[in-house]
Amino acid sequence: GSLPEFFILLIIALMATYFFSRDKEIISHTLLSAMPVSWRERVSEVFSTLGRAIIRYLRAEVLLISLQMFQSIIGLLILRVDYALTLAVLIGIADLLPVVGPGTVFIPWVIIEFIMGNYGLGFALLILYAFIIVLRQILQPKLVAASLGLYPLATLIALYAGLKLFGIWGLIIGPLSLVVLKAIFRTGQGVKF
Repeated sequence: GSLPEFFILLIIALMATYFFSRDKEIISHTLLSAMPVSWRERVSEVFSTLGRAIIRYLRAEVLLISLQMFQSIIGLLILRVDYALTLAVLIGIADLLPVVGPGTVFIPWVIIEFIMGNYGLGFALLILYAFIIVLRQILQPKLVAASLGLYPLATLIALYAGLKLFGIWGLIIGPLSLVVLKAIFRTGQGVKF
């Protein structure tokens, strides 16, 4: 029932992204002209830093998803599962879902295998799922920190604080807020974070 709404939101988001990227200069000039002259340079630097950080963050997420799909392909091929490539792509797409991620594919699959009496495959899939999750939890703070130019511990704290304050969206809002604060301090006082 919510699938049509999802596709409508996806189309709107893609169109908005296109128009924002096409008219970026006009939008930024209009916003900056409405501000006091003393603020323009700082705000421009903060927006520029934030834009670069968002692109780097998305690049890090794409890298993590690609790595997870690669791990899934190898694991499923070792387990001799039919349609390993298709299932790995599905697992990668499921990783876009916050919190549950690849568990939306693995957990029901493991339960079905246990119900059907395929305990060996069920345990093997559970181990593969655990391996994928542990590796992602280890790599995510490091890749996000490197892509945003932040210290890994600060990124980890921002991820946790964002999750507690804003829920799922906090995993994105937390690190990006830290980038904005870093840009404000850097442009205003020359303080390095």
